Amino acid sequence: MRKLVQDAAFNSQMDELESFTFTQDKDAGGLPVFGNRSNQNPFVVGVITKRLLMQASRDARSFILPVDATFKLNQLGIPVIVVGLSDCARAFHLVALFVSLQRKEVHYIEMSTALHRIYRRVTGNEMIVDKVLGDADDAQFNGIRQVFRGNAEVKYLMCFYHVIAKVFEKTRAMQDPLAQVVMSGVYDMHFALSAEEFILTKARVIAQWAENPELATFSRYFQAQWVTGRYTHGQPVIPASTLRRSKQLAAANLLHEYMPTRGSIEFLLDDDDLTIPPESMRVISKPCPRVFDPDVGRTHEALMVTAQQGVHLSRM
Repeated sequence: MRKLVQDAAFNSQMDELESFTFTQDKDAGGLPVFGNRSNQNPFVVGVITKRLLMQASRDARSFILPVDATFKLNQLGIPVIVVGLSDCARAFHLVALFVSLQRKEVHYIEMSTALHRIYRRVTGNEMIVDKVLGDADDAQFNGIRQVFRGNAEVKYLMCFYHVIAKVFEKTRAMQDPLAQVVMSGVYDMHFALSAEEFILTKARVIAQWAENPELATFSRYFQAQWVTGRYTHGQPVIPASTLRRSKQLAAANLLHEYMPTRGSIEFLLDDDDLTIPPESMRVISKPCPRVFDPDVGRTHEALMVTAQQGVHLSRM
């Protein structure tokens, strides 16, 4: 394993598309070294290319850094931590992959430090991160916040799917009408267009839950975990300046929805359509994915959560 990692180590002569390995520390010869699975000497190895790494060379305020673990890239179920970049168009761009035998705080610290050091080595600049998207995991939260710091303290945002999955677990024993009240309230808060609207919506939803004694336990859990705890930051709201600008453009007839007349599958292809004005932006709406075969990696609970998302997103 050591030879495999060191043979693929980074060197300055590599092509920008050539993958290489990296770790937090190097030996005297500049080759990566890694630990032996202990907390004092953890095993964390990253894989990356120059081109992937250079995607983070942009204004830190213009992107979110999602960090998530998957267990389905190898037969042993060893966690692979995926670090990506979500831009203003909500497109995901892979930045790096990390193989880590565990997911404790020390592993996230080593992973984040390794990414910082390889970024500095390749680009000559410091990697500045403003927002990180993750799960309600104390190890991930503490580890990432210790390393990813820019001009101010990094903002740790919650993955909305993770919130919905946890809420769904709490509502499985409820009757359907009560579960629908809970889910509707959570989505109403999530899609608030401003901080002021969120405060008003939260008060309305909490008051609605308080009217039913059967929701008392859930309401206490939700407020403690997702409203007043450390995992309270969700997807960034649209700033008031953006809303004002969009209203100004609409009032000047410069911003409007254009529905093309084409109804065939050709609209999905990247071909020229002379009926669409050149300054228009194409937006294709895709249904929420549903995978009904558990063998492909989705559990029954995940399917139910996805279905809930599809129902409530259609209300927005």
